Amino acid sequence: MKKITSLLGTFILFALINAAVAQPTNKINYQAVARNSAGNPLVSTGISVRLSILNGSGGPVLYSEYQNVATNAFGLFTLQLGGGFAVSGNYNSIVWSTGNHYLKTELDPTGTNSNYTVMGESQLLSVPYALYAANASGGPTGPTGPTGATGATGLNGSTGATGATGATGLNGATGSTGATGATGLNGATGSTGATGATGATGAANINGTTNYLVKFTSATTGGNSIIYDSGTQVGIGTTTPANDLHIHDPASWAAITFSSNTTGQAITDGFAVGTNSSAGDAVVWDWENQPIIFGTNSLERMRIAASGNVGIGTIAPATTLHVVGRTNLRFDYTSFNISDQPLVIGAAAAGNFPSAGFIAPNGNGIIFGIDGVNTLGVYDTTGAVYGTINAAAFTVSSDASLKHDIHNIVQSEYEQYLEQIRNIQSATYYYNYESNIHSAGKHYREQKHIGFLAQSLPKEAVNVMKDCKIPEMEGKLTYSLSEVIGLNTIGIKAIDYKQQQLEQTILQQQQLIENLKSRIELLEKNK
Repeated sequence: MKKITSLLGTFILFALINAAVAQPTNKINYQAVARNSAGNPLVSTGISVRLSILNGSGGPVLYSEYQNVATNAFGLFTLQLGGGFAVSGNYNSIVWSTGNHYLKTELDPTGTNSNYTVMGESQLLSVPYALYAANASGGPTGPTGPTGATGATGLNGSTGATGATGATGLNGATGSTGATGATGLNGATGSTGATGATGATGAANINGTTNYLVKFTSATTGGNSIIYDSGTQVGIGTTTPANDLHIHDPASWAAITFSSNTTGQAITDGFAVGTNSSAGDAVVWDWENQPIIFGTNSLERMRIAASGNVGIGTIAPATTLHVVGRTNLRFDYTSFNISDQPLVIGAAAAGNFPSAGFIAPNGNGIIFGIDGVNTLGVYDTTGAVYGTINAAAFTVSSDASLKHDIHNIVQSEYEQYLEQIRNIQSATYYYNYESNIHSAGKHYREQKHIGFLAQSLPKEAVNVMKDCKIPEMEGKLTYSLSEVIGLNTIGIKAIDYKQQQLEQTILQQQQLIENLKSRIELLEKNK
């Protein structure tokens, strides 16, 4: 299996982030090249990328999302920040005008959204803040400042010279008015006068009951809403809330519904959590043709697809329960009663047998199931029986109709099989995984065994292990119990055949001895 080391320096991302104020979307383009530890691009590879907006270097996560993308023939991939699967936060709620924002980048080269390596953080400079500038408007006008102090009164202009007194003549025409002198500086502002008396309080224009939240019952009057506040707990539809928020509906569903412009807001839209009043069932209900996703620690852990399939470690479960990655299951039991077993596979009706299957991607596999007489059967995916197990015996299917190219071994071939049996290397041994000292990988108490070595068995009885999940088992030899039993059967028949031949030879020799004795007696009489 190809391995990719999860180290910070193993992959090199060259990122280019672009944003423009005039663009019709608020997403941010992100482009990078994924490389392995040798610096070579990861070409035509499915990968998972997780991007997070941080409030300051190493600060809290304001928003995080992941996307599954494929690199091209140069290892290049492109995505849009703000267009992926949200892990936490709301992209549209980020306040770009405040804070010191950083972009954190993580990469999962397996493309399973489960094995991320942090690639680093980089400060977002001027370009992303075009998102804020595109929609920003002028702030509200500030309050009027206080009136400045009145300046000092200016000096009077100089008086013109007095003309000579002439003889009293006729009154002349009135001369034009002289130009107005410049206005002097304002004087100092006087002190503020005393505050007037407070007017009478007007009448409250609402009606309602103590502890109920008031609502407008008309444009100018108020009354009770369905929200009740006891001072420590809030009830909706109840005046005796039992928790911080208690929702009660005696006639139908008591539930909270979450919807959006995408889902619509009819009674059959969105996502609801509540209880069915008529039956008392607790209900988690998604009205949409979308999955329900569960996550912890900013990571998706499990999802229920719209089809009803449950996925763990995969975002596209293909079966009722689809688990990707290494899975450890633990079942503890308290007795041998069926009702006390931690895992029970049962049949829905008579004639249906409970079973479990192990199926390869090509559709081949084996199925374990139990029939109506408490016998465990081993089947292939066509229903053919390989063998059965019950409390008394292990049986293997051996009907002639299940076989082809049958060759009946004859007596003349017995000797070659006896020779193969003679070549089997008997031995005593210990298994490597056994140890009297508890340690990792040693799960069994050390015990001396007696048996034989697979390398000495005939090739028909030996299998070579391939495509093993445990690397140390790759290429190791196993033997088929049915083949060994068949070989032993041939050996027994061969020994029996030799025994018959030996007995016949002994009978012939005894007859010869009897004939020789008779001849000797006859010779003795004729002396």
